[in-house]
Parts: sequence; C-alpha cells; structure tokens
Amino acid sequence: MRNYQAHRNNPYYLPRSLYRRVVTLIQDYDRMVEERADIIWETPEIGSDMPRGSGPGDPTANKALRLARIEGDLEAIDQALIRIPADYRAAVLRLVQSGGPYPQGANERTYRRWKQTLIYHTAKNLHLI
Repeated sequence: MRNYQAHRNNPYYLPRSLYRRVVTLIQDYDRMVEERADIIWETPEIGSDMPRGSGPGDPTANKALRLARIEGDLEAIDQALIRIPADYRAAVLRLVQSGGPYPQGANERTYRRWKQTLIYHTAKNLHLI
C-alpha cells in the first residue's frame, strides 16, 4: 500500500521528506526493540582494549549512546501510540509498518486518520516539527 497523506483539510500534514523519514522510523520499530535488548548483552571486540587497537575507544560509552538514541526513538513512537484509541493501536502500527489491506471493523477513513495522527505525533515527539 502506498504511503499517502491528504493535503486538503489535514491538520497533520507534514513535508514529504519528513513524512517519509518518520514512516521509515516507525517501520523500523521491531528491529529497534530487538537491538535495545541485544545492546546490553554485547561484548566488546577482541583487542579493543589494547593501545592503538582497531576497536572503539570506550565501548561502554558507545553502548550507552546507542541505547539512549534507540530509547528516545522508541519513547517517541510509544507516546504517539498512546494518543490512538486502544482498539486501533495494533492495527494502525501494523498498517504503517507493513501496509496491506485495512482491517475489518472500522472504515478505511478512520484508519487513515489514526495513521496520520501516529506519524504526526511521532515527528512532534522527536522535535522534528
């Protein structure tokens, strides 16, 4: 399914490049959750503690920075999901992540509106607008 945002009478309209950036971030949600769990159990490269080694200078600080970035992105998406009614959350997240047909139970327009709300508030939570 094509990612499209209505231009007319849309209070949640975003510039095209920003819209694509936020949609890509939301599509990456599951991978970020897995990476957040994996960062804690990572081990540094062999030889990274040696002088003039090829590994990072401070692996603990690098892990902390990566974890903080991922936590910030996940928190922005989670806070935007809270604005969507509980009945629609899973379906709207799935629509943004993988597209596909709209689920039964509500009108297609309803899902489009909540999808646009999720994308807009994620961008707002990331301080991109």
